[in-house]
Amino acid sequence: MKNLILISAFVCNFFNSDGQCLQAGFGPDPSVGETSKSCGDEQMDNRIKSLVSRINNVFGTRADFYFYDDADAHNASANPNDMNIYIGLHFLEETKNSSSGITGIAFLLAHELSHIYQFSTRDNNKYMEDPTVKNCELQADYLAAYVLGRLNLVTGTNYDKMLGEAVDIGDVQFNDEDHHGTYTERKAVAIWGYTYRLRGLETTYRDSYSHIDIRKNNDNHLVYVLKFNSGKILYVLYGGKICEKDDDGSYNQIAQWTTNIGNQQVPYLFEFSKNPSENLYMDINNIIMNINGQIVGRGVPIH
Repeated sequence: MKNLILISAFVCNFFNSDGQCLQAGFGPDPSVGETSKSCGDEQMDNRIKSLVSRINNVFGTRADFYFYDDADAHNASANPNDMNIYIGLHFLEETKNSSSGITGIAFLLAHELSHIYQFSTRDNNKYMEDPTVKNCELQADYLAAYVLGRLNLVTGTNYDKMLGEAVDIGDVQFNDEDHHGTYTERKAVAIWGYTYRLRGLETTYRDSYSHIDIRKNNDNHLVYVLKFNSGKILYVLYGGKICEKDDDGSYNQIAQWTTNIGNQQVPYLFEFSKNPSENLYMDINNIIMNINGQIVGRGVPIH
């Protein structure tokens, strides 16, 4: 049974007459009560301290972390007032004991520190004006997966499974269209963020909008156009389907966009399962190569 837990972001734009800190869609800023710098496990304290430091270095943030008793509502949060993150002890324990284990904890920390980065760039973040938190939360998933990949905290051929387990840590409003997004949406944006792990943060942050804006739980949204020197054109759809377009405008999948872990300079693999000798690669500059390293075209991201 899925754990019923909530990752939340506190965003403060104005105070109501009761003194609560509110933004439309984010709800009141509740007090977490008494906090501690230790979860009661020195080894876990040190691991979290190291992870937070490394993630802060990627984002250029200086957030600290605190633990608190979240018995009433298992939770973790990021606070824009003090620019720190708060980790519920029950949430931490459940995540540690889940199938995602330390990867889930790393994703949790990266997700909350992504909110701190969002807060620090809020003047340039269009999602901060949204009436719901959904796009902010999906962008945090996207950035969290980017960081885990950049720090080599998620590696290997099973990266998609690991990311899937990390985002599957649950939500009390799990299928609420206006909250965190569905599991399918969260995993999809996480995988896109991960594939950008070799790029700079600013590029990844900018491109996150195009990937999040087109998701809509519809696999037939175009993400990339692949233009070949021969004049042939292929299309990458949301979800990583590489397709030809039929005369009637429908898409016919012929390969799958995935990640080539074996070569960090060419992280994108176009996998033709029926004929692996046709596999193609695309480097971080969108140059498409065949298996012999010859340049055969260019990918054009859709924004």
